Amino acid sequence: MTTYVIRDGKLVEKAKALQSDGPFFMRDIEPYESPITGLTITSRSHRREEMKRHDCIDARDLKGELRANGTRHRG
Repeated sequence: MTTYVIRDGKLVEKAKALQSDGPFFMRDIEPYESPITGLTITSRSHRREEMKRHDCIDARDLKGELRANGTRHRG
């Protein structure tokens, strides 16, 4: 079954609406205090470096992983 969405006031197929002709830009994260070191994290790259340095992973990366209690992590 085909799904439709509204783009620019017109009804178009969802698969076609998701296609992009240009680059996608994502704004950077808001600064926050690291729960590991207490330092201010100001960018995604800074966050990645901090997590790698302290051997940490993002809980969202655990989605579907099996927990010790036998249930799956929902991420």
